[in-house]
Amino acid sequence: DGDSWLEFRRVLFRSPSVVSTKSVPKQLHLLVLHIKLSNNSLLTVAGCYQPSSPPACTLNALSSLLAPYTKSEFVLLGDLNWDMLKPPDQVLKQWDSLNLSQIITNPTRYDSKHPEKATLLDVILTNNPDRYQSGVFCNDPSGHCFTACAVMAICCAATMLHRCHAVLS
Repeated sequence: DGDSWLEFRRVLFRSPSVVSTKSVPKQLHLLVLHIKLSNNSLLTVAGCYQPSSPPACTLNALSSLLAPYTKSEFVLLGDLNWDMLKPPDQVLKQWDSLNLSQIITNPTRYDSKHPEKATLLDVILTNNPDRYQSGVFCNDPSGHCFTACAVMAICCAATMLHRCHAVLS
């Protein structure tokens, strides 16, 4: 039920606060949050959508916007519309310069008629990849798969998630 989910959310993180929002027409939409985890550590999470075929300057603009937040634990997630199965060299160089690693490794967009054309457009990048477990879940009629990650340092998260899932099922 909804009360179980709210309790789960309350225990895992407290006081999310909006740090920044940025919308650049035809380039990107960005939301940056600070989330205080239950162990009192701070996690910065950025959600970004980038339309397909953005101008060449978008990568540098996005990197400049993200750079100040990558000094502490950071996660970037969203639909960036760069195929990370075959990423452009300049994209890899930018992620390397920000010390970000892609933790999603399976395709997130499928064409059932042409499975060989699968792409990885929906990303989760972090500067602390060993702390996260991630996965791809495909059941969405939009063609995009759902991606998720969990912070491994929160030892009770898996147990609580299992309990909440059992209650919600």
